[in-house]
Amino acid sequence: MKKITAIISLAVLAFAAAHAAVLVEWDFNGQMEFGKEGLMATGGNVSGELSRNGVVDTVGFSANNAWGGNFLHSSGPDKETAIEKGQYFTFTLEAAEGFTMSLTAINDYTLRWSTTGPQYFQWQYSIDGTFFDDIGGPIHLHDGTGSRSAAKQSGISLVGLDGLDDTGFVVFRLVAWGGGELSSGASGNLYFDGRIGSNPHTFAIQGTTTPIPEPSSTWLLFGAGVAVVVVFRRRNKTQA
Repeated sequence: MKKITAIISLAVLAFAAAHAAVLVEWDFNGQMEFGKEGLMATGGNVSGELSRNGVVDTVGFSANNAWGGNFLHSSGPDKETAIEKGQYFTFTLEAAEGFTMSLTAINDYTLRWSTTGPQYFQWQYSIDGTFFDDIGGPIHLHDGTGSRSAAKQSGISLVGLDGLDDTGFVVFRLVAWGGGELSSGASGNLYFDGRIGSNPHTFAIQGTTTPIPEPSSTWLLFGAGVAVVVVFRRRNKTQA
């Protein structure tokens, strides 16, 4: 029985991944001065908002067609200290009323950074906005040897992560740390880049949405199930 349940679960996940589409998408083209705080995504039955967490700053020179901010070098050399000091971007996703969402992937995306920008980052997610789990391990961006634009990052599979199926609310965050001289207290920039050369490039999350059945529909399905069980038992008695 356990094997059958596992096979069915894998089949459902595979079906969802195969039929996934872009649920939310952020377009950074035209963004200036580090980009708009609370930038909303385009989407259908899922809304998305991108934020600097009220801590990541936006001072000094900014790249165009990009969204980002200044990450403090004094945030420390590790992920835990960066989280404590609020050095991260947050992506909040919420399903429309009457729907749930199942998330399958973060598509390929592009980053850019200044020479003194963060050298490492970590993706995390939460289904309550308070307790976060890592997605994979830390990603090493650079060694402080120069700035970079349109640096393509590989997409991330979300299939099989706890809590990302049939949910109404998810928060992702990108935690960044380790830029420049850690003791200087200065900052370096990290952005989501809206272009690869002259070609626009967006940040998108894939998945599926499912309508929540109306109470009447739920009772109808329950009644149909009961009827099937009754017929099956009667047939067994007749054969006996």
